Amino acid sequence: MVERTTGVSQGSFEEFCWAVTENSGKERTTSWIYSVGWTHHSVGVQYIRGAAIIQLLLGNIGRPGGGILALRGHASIQGSTDIPTLYDILPGYLPMPSASMSGLKGYLESLTAIKQKGVWANLDAYMVSFLKSYWGDAATQENDYCFSYLPKINGDHGTYRTVMDMMDEKVEGYMIFGENPAVGSANAKMQRL
Repeated sequence: MVERTTGVSQGSFEEFCWAVTENSGKERTTSWIYSVGWTHHSVGVQYIRGAAIIQLLLGNIGRPGGGILALRGHASIQGSTDIPTLYDILPGYLPMPSASMSGLKGYLESLTAIKQKGVWANLDAYMVSFLKSYWGDAATQENDYCFSYLPKINGDHGTYRTVMDMMDEKVEGYMIFGENPAVGSANAKMQRL
């Protein structure tokens, strides 16, 4: 155990380091949340890599409340896929199930192309673990690990398709909070129309 030095002013780098280590352990985890302040630097990727290494060393990866989160201000940047808040992606960048799929087996069979690469070679086990993380002990083999509880999509419901459907009078209203699609999305003219 290393003793904390004295005489360090509040808000210093050393104090920050102590705060991170004191909030990392069996009972607590630290989460690093960053925004464009890190990514706009020429060495931004190294900042994020450094945070990832520190989080791994402190045991804050893969635990509730731990990790590294990218904050983003609009729909066209990475944060919406990381969390995930896009309509067509599950956590881990997995495709959202289609309404036409029949159960977990049908879903896994539809992902044959990605199942053969890297970590996705164990996609079946990952999906069971993922579903159990959502529904705990209620997710059993007998009930298909509650796969039927996942939302299903029946087509393209992305922002551009929605805007085009509004122009074709298929969508009557569109509520937007915290962003301006004419600035933050592609095809500003279409967005304004």
